Amino acid sequence: MARGGRVTAEWTETMYVEYGLTRDQSLIAARFQGATHTGFSKHHHPQHQLVLAARGSFTARVRDDAWVVQPGQAAWIPSDAEHDAIALNTVDLVCVYLEPEECAGIMTHASSRPAVFTPGGLMRELVLRLVQPDLDDEQACRLRAVLLDVLAVPGTTKTRLPVPTHPQARSVARALLAVPSDPRLLSVWSAELFVSARTLQRAFVTETGLSFAAWRALIRLDAAGTLLDQGEPVSAVAYRVGYGSVNGFTAAYRRHFGRSPGSRLSA
Repeated sequence: MARGGRVTAEWTETMYVEYGLTRDQSLIAARFQGATHTGFSKHHHPQHQLVLAARGSFTARVRDDAWVVQPGQAAWIPSDAEHDAIALNTVDLVCVYLEPEECAGIMTHASSRPAVFTPGGLMRELVLRLVQPDLDDEQACRLRAVLLDVLAVPGTTKTRLPVPTHPQARSVARALLAVPSDPRLLSVWSAELFVSARTLQRAFVTETGLSFAAWRALIRLDAAGTLLDQGEPVSAVAYRVGYGSVNGFTAAYRRHFGRSPGSRLSA
């Protein structure tokens, strides 16, 4: 979720169906729609969740990971992982819930880590078909088997944050990806790249769904998570990712993830 974002209302569930596949197995599919700033606050569920952004984009926080899911992309949320989400614009989302034991052989996405990726055409059509009203249990069972096979195929492209395609904005993004602590303000970038700050800001908002400041904040927090996972002390991480003080970094981390960076070290 973009820093400082909050859910103003929950998404509307426009379709919910539970297929009885066998005596002991079921498959749940649902469709949600919502306007900008709507979504769901922190929650979790016992199944793995596959979320397809059929329309619009949204941000999500899953454990200590932050994501922006663009139109046409999908998010994998592991079972029992606490997460929330908020729409960056009008969204139409399709969710499929899978039992963990059914996904034991899937190594690409069904793991303890969440992921955002670009699904192939077959996966997209399978997910969309599961929320069609004319589908029966037998058909759903066959589609589920194919979906599990598709999920098991390695090589799906993962992405944490979208990078703008505007040439100068892309240059800024690549520089920050390489050095998240880069202190240059948008006004400095605009002067160096001979483009107005307003143009750069518009490119970030239009092409990533985030302002320059929010995009940079997520890049820094993502880099911080990697360093913390490597055992770096909080004080060192704060300065390495561009914060002027440990207190400022801790406050930003807690505001974004809902817990202190020190708790990640001890996890």
